[in-house]
Amino acid sequence: METRISASVEETRITIHGVTCPDCKVELNNPYVHAVTKSDETGYFQFYKTIIPKKYSDLCIFSIDQNNVQTMPVCIPPPPNSKYHTDIGPIILPPSISIKDSNAFGYTIPNSPVSVHLFKVNNQGIQIPQKAQAYSLPKYPLKSSSTGFFNFNLPQSYSDEYKFFTSTSYQQQPSAKSNILSYQLPSLFYLHWFILPLFLLLFWYLFKKKRKYYLAIYPKSLMIYNK
Repeated sequence: METRISASVEETRITIHGVTCPDCKVELNNPYVHAVTKSDETGYFQFYKTIIPKKYSDLCIFSIDQNNVQTMPVCIPPPPNSKYHTDIGPIILPPSISIKDSNAFGYTIPNSPVSVHLFKVNNQGIQIPQKAQAYSLPKYPLKSSSTGFFNFNLPQSYSDEYKFFTSTSYQQQPSAKSNILSYQLPSLFYLHWFILPLFLLLFWYLFKKKRKYYLAIYPKSLMIYNK
C-alpha cells in the first residue's frame, strides 16, 4: 500500500498603504508583480494582501494624476519569504509635476505643504568639455488645495537655465522628490533675430516718411538733387 503525504506552502502576501493625490491611479510593480488600485478623495490608497512570488526584487509604487502625469516611483524591498503576511506603510508618494510656458503645476496629498526646490544652472565658460555649475535658490513653500492641486510661476530672467523639483510631507514625514524638470528661457542673442528685422523695418518706415515730408516742403531742390 502506497502512502502519499501532501503539504501546501502558504503564499507570501503583502499589504501596502500610503498617500498620494486624490482620485489617482496607483500602480505596484516589479518584474513578477503588477497590481493597480485607486486613491480615495483624501489621497489614501491600499494594496491589500497582494501575493508576492518568492523571488527577490524591489517593489516600486507610483501614481498617475488627472493629467496622466506619472510621479517618481518609490521602491521598497520585498518582505522576507519566511513571513506569511507583511503590512507596510504609510508610503508617501511624491507630487506629480508638469510645466507649461512659465507655469509649473501638479497634484499631491490634499491640503499638504509643498516645497519647491529651484536650481539655477550656470553653464557659461570656454572650458572644453564645458562644465555645468548649479546652485540652489531659496526654496519657497506652497500648500496644495483640497483637490491636491498646486501651481507656481517660474523665474522670467533671460539667459538662464533652471532645474526644479518638488516634495511634500505627511504627518511630519517628508516624501521623496518629484521628477526633476528643466526650464530654459531664450537668450538675448536669440531674441536679436526677431528684434533686428523690426528695427530695420521701423528705420525704413521713418526714412520714407521723412523723405515725403521734405518733398512736400522743398520739391524743386529735391528734384535738382535727385538729378
